[in-house]
Amino acid sequence: MSTFEELSGDEKSQQDAIATSLLGSLGSRLVRGTLWLLIGNVASRICTLISSVATARILGQTAFGEFGIITGTIALFGIVSESGMGATNSRYVSSLRNKDPDRVGGIIALSLGVVLLISGVVLAITYVATPLLTSTALNAPSLIPYLQLAALAIVSSSLEGALSGALNGFEDFHLLARVSIVQGVLSLPITISGVSYFGLIGAVGAFVANSVLRALLLATALRSRLRCNNVSLNWKKAWQERNVLWRFSLPAMASGLMVTPITWWCATLLARRVGGYADLGLFNAANQWRVVLLFIPNLLGNVALPILAETWSRGERERVQQFIGHLFRLIWTFFLPVVVVFTGLSRVIMGWYGPAFQDGYTIMTTLVLTAYVQLVLSLFGALIAASGKMWLGFLMNLGWALVLISFTYVFVNPFGAIGLATAYLLAYSVHAVWALAFGVRTCGCGLWGEVLAMVATLTLVTYITLSIASRGTTVAVVGSGLLAGVLVAGAWHSSPKTIKRGLTQVLGTFRESAIPRRFRI
Repeated sequence: MSTFEELSGDEKSQQDAIATSLLGSLGSRLVRGTLWLLIGNVASRICTLISSVATARILGQTAFGEFGIITGTIALFGIVSESGMGATNSRYVSSLRNKDPDRVGGIIALSLGVVLLISGVVLAITYVATPLLTSTALNAPSLIPYLQLAALAIVSSSLEGALSGALNGFEDFHLLARVSIVQGVLSLPITISGVSYFGLIGAVGAFVANSVLRALLLATALRSRLRCNNVSLNWKKAWQERNVLWRFSLPAMASGLMVTPITWWCATLLARRVGGYADLGLFNAANQWRVVLLFIPNLLGNVALPILAETWSRGERERVQQFIGHLFRLIWTFFLPVVVVFTGLSRVIMGWYGPAFQDGYTIMTTLVLTAYVQLVLSLFGALIAASGKMWLGFLMNLGWALVLISFTYVFVNPFGAIGLATAYLLAYSVHAVWALAFGVRTCGCGLWGEVLAMVATLTLVTYITLSIASRGTTVAVVGSGLLAGVLVAGAWHSSPKTIKRGLTQVLGTFRESAIPRRFRI
């Protein structure tokens, strides 16, 4: 059934005009930016997955679980060090780049200074506190040298967020894609050689080296972008922009602290069970594919934030509302076939990690569905940030954290890894309810019907796909492919002609600008 209401007469003409206008400006910017980031992130994710599979096969299930808790711990401290500066740069650079370049230079300088200061302090504290942390929270004193080595990535990973946020604000997604491709390709030999020759300590060393490499590439890219826009880092005026820290950076950091530390703590609860690190290795392998799927909503969120912030700063509220409504309808219908493929092939994919991982296909399926729910959150998360309502976003994340902790305590002890995956799915589903309530208030009440259609379709498709997956590899591959093809065709057929025409025009423009003539078909 079509997810778009059929209109006629003057009302349809008005909707056509709105859709054409949106896709001609905001929509074209969104699609071009997303396509560039898609290219870069697909290349980077492929390299990351190859490295991850190689690391898992070389280290084994338990050591791979230890590696996952080490990198997760550093990600936790990296969120504190980054202090919400990536989102701050993205929001304010996009709003001010055409109005006040001097303020742009001051805000970027402020963000880099704050990140360097806080990350240096966090690095020192982490290094000193590692013995206590590993013996209590992690229950693994043998991980002390590994965690201390990994702590070196705190500074570089924090700088990554601030630097990429500034490039997002300039909407220089082409340059970001090039950075991702170069870093992804170079990370392969670094990671595989490190793990092959030095085991777990080599994997941790490669993790640090890859983080430093990406930070250096982003710094070089931002320097080039600032020069092109005639913007200089204004260190003298940086402190004059300190109000930005309270209005935006602090709640953004607090929101981040409601995610990474809570997921890390939930992972430690799983690790502390009998055989917990083996379970954690299973969960980490399955969770890699949730992360893979999340790059799509993350891309959309990263691209949508500067576009929405720039449009919001001009006071064009109705335009933002129409844009969000059209984008929501397109996203959930076109993302569903991706879920079908990953769910249908879950048993095959988990088998790539080794025979001990194959039974974790139900864990992967649950986490894939979680990623689908997070797709909704990414869109409204960008809207919250663009409108400057970051304290509201913090309260939403606080509620999500409380729900996830509650479900984790209920499900992890009796069910292990699948219990943690279920807790993720339920917590993000609850989170989606109040995020949608905010979106409905901003964009109108029509989205609730879309949500009901999305939930019903997702439930039916998941049941069919799991039935296909249980009938062997050949049936899973063929059946998932056919079902995904049918869903793609249905999504395209149900889209209004104006949107299809607009997307086709945007893709044509992208083809002309991105693909050399001699390579075109």
